[in-house]
Amino acid sequence: MRHPLLALLLLVASAPASPPPLGPADAGQHVGQYVTVAGDVAAARVDGDVLVLEFAGVDPGVFRVLLLVPMISALPAHPERVYAGRRVRLSGTVRRFRGRCEIVLGSPGQIEIVDLAGAPTAEP
Repeated sequence: MRHPLLALLLLVASAPASPPPLGPADAGQHVGQYVTVAGDVAAARVDGDVLVLEFAGVDPGVFRVLLLVPMISALPAHPERVYAGRRVRLSGTVRRFRGRCEIVLGSPGQIEIVDLAGAPTAEP
């Protein structure tokens, strides 16, 4: 081909876009799958060595996210203050434990604070 850069641009433009993040209430439909979830953290609490994130608009008995605090050395002394009231986006494998769906995070690269909770969602 005469224009390899043009061919590369066409290939990239035709590649499928990654799916939009799931809402926390939808995560339970994807047990065993690696997904991205975005939502507002309504409550965050430390329970032993685990930070538990509960999401706004979702029954805590349905879905939660767990961060294993000892594995994440970059967190401050009170990590629950970092995530409470924030909109986050996280990626991990959904699993079922004692009837509840959850994602267990062991790396800071799996979660990102994207805004304050309740902020309007940007339109694509």
